[in-house]
Amino acid sequence: MFFLVNAADLASSETELQLVQTYVKEQLEQYGIRFPRLYPVSSLQALQNSEDAMFLPFKQAFYRFINYELTELAIQSVYADFEQILAVANEMKQVQTKSEVDKKRYIQSLHIKNEQVAAKLHEIHFEYEQQQFERELEELLFYVKKRLFVRYDDFFKEAFSPANLRDDRGEKQKQLRLCLQELLTSISFDATQEVRATTLRIEKYIVKLIEDWHQMIVTKLQRYEPTFTPTLNSLEPPNGSEVVTSHQFDENESYQKELSLYKNNKSFFEKNEKAKLHLALLERVKPDVNHYIAKEEAALHSHYTHLVNEYVLAHKQSVSEEWYDYYKQLQAAVSEEFPIQGLVNTMTVLEHILEERKGH
Repeated sequence: MFFLVNAADLASSETELQLVQTYVKEQLEQYGIRFPRLYPVSSLQALQNSEDAMFLPFKQAFYRFINYELTELAIQSVYADFEQILAVANEMKQVQTKSEVDKKRYIQSLHIKNEQVAAKLHEIHFEYEQQQFERELEELLFYVKKRLFVRYDDFFKEAFSPANLRDDRGEKQKQLRLCLQELLTSISFDATQEVRATTLRIEKYIVKLIEDWHQMIVTKLQRYEPTFTPTLNSLEPPNGSEVVTSHQFDENESYQKELSLYKNNKSFFEKNEKAKLHLALLERVKPDVNHYIAKEEAALHSHYTHLVNEYVLAHKQSVSEEWYDYYKQLQAAVSEEFPIQGLVNTMTVLEHILEERKGH
């Protein structure tokens, strides 16, 4: 993936631009995106001149990706298909050259394989992977709480700062309530964004779980028929972020007891009495945040479990149908006339293509 930091020309210095890029990279890492292709650009300058010095590195890298890397990925996929076709063709060739007695034995072995594959598919479930998913979701949200309470210190300092609590701004209780509101808003926003970011991480994890699970199915079934490679059907985007609700503190909650710890600016800032308020508010908001995280975890667990269970059932059915079609094709290769010379010619061409690929 390519990421652009726009308006890079507005940075006051190279150091400031580097700080922005470092921040963006850190944010992307929180979404599980490591080593991003990150380019600072100015869209305005690029529109005026496509060869703009700031835009050019991105342009060159992007065209290189389109012209070479994407093409190479497509080529690799084609060659993988060629190898699979060659394996199946070789199986067909061996079947066609068998004697009538051997063909009957082969058909009998196919019947046994069909029963074995059906039985094995029936045995395969997703319980272990489901447990892994549950542990991952629980762990991700555990660290959400840890990060949130670590950042609480910064939220408190920003909200209850000397700039927000001033003797020349009138009623102190009103200023304190505004400081409190700023603190609670920061916590709510951060909690919500953290949970939304977690949906991206857990969805990436689920896709990996399914890919590994599918590969396990392939490995087990190929013990019976080595040339059978079922297709991995893509999982529809779970869109867990749509399930996430925004965190909000109860507006009717009174924090007067905690705010009464404030006496005056001198004792609050110079004698560090703000530490008492810092701790009191932290103890007050913790249960609310913990309840929110637990509620979101339950909702996400239900959402993803439902989608994954539907996918697992559909995928097992798809593999079963794919196997049955393949099984019938192998049967037909034995019992029906087949242009063996045409098959041999095709195999020769494929072998030549694959050998040339290895030579490169």
